[in-house]
Parts: sequence; structure tokens; C-alpha cells
Amino acid sequence: MDGQSASAPRVIFFGGFPSCPKQGKLNGVRLRSRKTGGMSMRKRVFASIWPPKRSIRSIIVLFTLLILATGAGCARGKKAAETPRSGKGEIIVTSRPEGAVVIFNGNPRGEAYRLRPVEIKGVDYGRHSIRAEFPGYVGQVVEVDVRAKKTSIEMRLTREGAGRLVVRSDPPGAEVFIGSQYYGKADPALVVTNLAPGEYSMWLRLPGHAMERRNVIVERRRERRYMVVLDKAP
Repeated sequence: MDGQSASAPRVIFFGGFPSCPKQGKLNGVRLRSRKTGGMSMRKRVFASIWPPKRSIRSIIVLFTLLILATGAGCARGKKAAETPRSGKGEIIVTSRPEGAVVIFNGNPRGEAYRLRPVEIKGVDYGRHSIRAEFPGYVGQVVEVDVRAKKTSIEMRLTREGAGRLVVRSDPPGAEVFIGSQYYGKADPALVVTNLAPGEYSMWLRLPGHAMERRNVIVERRRERRYMVVLDKAP
């Protein structure tokens, strides 16, 4: 028994897989590597775990096609989301000056005020034309693209023969008041076109800066530009 145990080949482990030395002697016995069908046991174990090269190529091709199909589906979904759906919405109209008559599809719909706007309901999704008229002002026509349940617009009319003011502030973004009415922010410039010819008081206000006052002149059918520098508040 001791002689048989001493002459038995010794198994050596490489990386967790059993193997035998290709050639050599163990206790005086010449050994050869054990092969099965022309392939060593170690290679057979790897072949059973790792797929062949053709399978790897097939997996890569399938994965690429899956990514392309997913991207195409996302693009179609985005395009569908951008396309306006059919339905009906409402147009809410205000005017400057207040009280302008709003005409929709050739039919008067009432006078537009900031606190009491004209509400046009049951409007089909799509493009529609709206006209506003006020005595002493040039009528205005705008095209509205209705895509939602509610669409708000403000009709700004210009006086007949009115002049044009362009106001800038340094630093930009100051609120502009002409007379007692707020006209917007000079960011970077504010254009006022609905003032009758004459002289006005203009105020500019910006947080952290002192309020500035200017006398401005509006000339008939002419443009005047004003640049107002605001000092920091003490």
C-alpha cells in the first residue's frame, strides 16, 4: 500500500483548475499530461465556460441593434410630443391702451381690459388672426397659434403719428415709468411707441440704486434715444 501511494501521480492546481505537469518525473515515474480528445482538461473547462468567438460577435450585433431601436423609438416619441394634438382652447386678450375692441374671425368680441380681458372660448387648435382697434390708434393684427387650453396675448396699439422712444439704463434692467404708467424694463433697451407727441416725465427704478428722473420729449414720427445712468443707493 505504501509503495502504491508513493507511485501515484501528484495533482497540481493552477488558478483553481486541476492539471498535471506535461513532462517530468514524480517519485521516479515518468509522467505525461493527461489529454482528452486532443484537448487538455484545463482548456476543456475554459471552453465550457466562455462562449466561442461567433457567439460573442452575435451578442455585440444584437446589443447594437437594440440600442439603435431604442433611440429610434425615443425620437418618434419626441416628435409625437411636439406635434400639437387636436382639441379646443381659450384665448385671453388684453390691450394697451385698455378698452380696445377685439375682433376675432371678423366678429367683435368686446373691449379688452387688464382686469376684465376678452375671453374667446371654444377655439380650435391652430393659427387664428385677432385684430384690436381703438380711436386715435393704429389697428393691430396678430396671428395666434393655439396649442394649449389657455393662450394669453396683449395687443399693443400705436398712436396715429406717434413718436418712438428707446430707453436704456446703466446698469441694465431698470423699471421704466412714464407719467404714472409702468412700461417695462430696459433690458437691454425698452422701446415705447404709443405716446402722443409732447413732453413727459420718465422715472427709472432699480433695486440697490437711487431712482432717476428725466424729462423726455416725444416727436411726431421721429425716434429719440435716452441713456440713463443710475447711481448706487447710499
